[in-house]
Amino acid sequence: MIISFEGAESRLKKEDILNKVTEEQIYKRFCSKFPSRSFKSPFRGDKNASFGFFQKRGSWWWKDLGGNGDTGSVWDYVMRDQGVDYQGAINLIAREFGITTDYMNPIIESKRFNKEAFKEAQERKRTLIQVIRRPYDESELKWWNRILITPALLEWYFMRAASEVWLNKRIVWTNREHNPIYYYLSPVSGNIKCYRPFEVDKRRKWLSNQDPLKDVQGYYQCNIKKVPQRPLLLVKSLKEVAFLRVFGFNAMANTAEHTRFHVDFIRHIKKYCYPIIYLGDNDWPGMRALIKIEQNHQIPGIIIPRKWGSKDPTDLWLANYRKVYDLLNLINDYTKHIRIAGGSAKAPRELRHS
Repeated sequence: MIISFEGAESRLKKEDILNKVTEEQIYKRFCSKFPSRSFKSPFRGDKNASFGFFQKRGSWWWKDLGGNGDTGSVWDYVMRDQGVDYQGAINLIAREFGITTDYMNPIIESKRFNKEAFKEAQERKRTLIQVIRRPYDESELKWWNRILITPALLEWYFMRAASEVWLNKRIVWTNREHNPIYYYLSPVSGNIKCYRPFEVDKRRKWLSNQDPLKDVQGYYQCNIKKVPQRPLLLVKSLKEVAFLRVFGFNAMANTAEHTRFHVDFIRHIKKYCYPIIYLGDNDWPGMRALIKIEQNHQIPGIIIPRKWGSKDPTDLWLANYRKVYDLLNLINDYTKHIRIAGGSAKAPRELRHS
């Protein structure tokens, strides 16, 4: 079942907007002069101040003295300012503030969940995460481009920048120059995972309501049903998924490093992908995850050689990009070896985790 954010958007009402943001916040987003009582009209090229805001019956209104005395509400302002109709103004405001409603941001639960997983799903269901999207600035795009991730690739994987993050209708994170906010929007469920790469406190580095069964990162882009029997790499993060895509590799990552792949998901991808190889980090969490996936799902695993001095592919690229090509060639050779010898084939010596 695919739930489209765009399809649900047209059902939004002004009550949905006002449950999340105030009229003042909307005005400030679309008019830098708010709440001034006298300034030049944003709708016309006046030389004199003829436009202003005022309050009436607890709401903010505007009045254009030079335009036949036109007046209106915040919705009328956005309609005239952006050249859209009423529903278009509602949808535009929703996109600007990253507003979703409960039916647009659901948790799809599986009947096969065990009790522990079901409890976690219920907890996520009570967690409403909303973001206000902002454009990337040039310094951020350069930061991503260090590991070959372009603006087109960021959009392809729904990896976006945020100015604010709201948790259960309360603001919890605000973007700072020294501590930017990025987020991943699941294209299937609309669930969100927020990330602050420079946050010192690891407990406040991530914020997510994503489902480990329905929101596997990179799954949507691999299109495994239309192009079956391609090799697949399971990695730690969406950053690595996008990086490996540059070199033509299909890759997926779970919703968090400590989250295990669901047995139903593994059963599903095994029908369409071959071989499946886990590429783990060269650290203790990576080794532990590799051992678990080999034992629980019979998926062969490899790690980056410790002697190369980097724990994951993106770090390796920044330290010594030539070693990345060595790694990819070794993975290609291992893939061919598995196809010939079967799934129990051992990894090359350079990539053995033992």
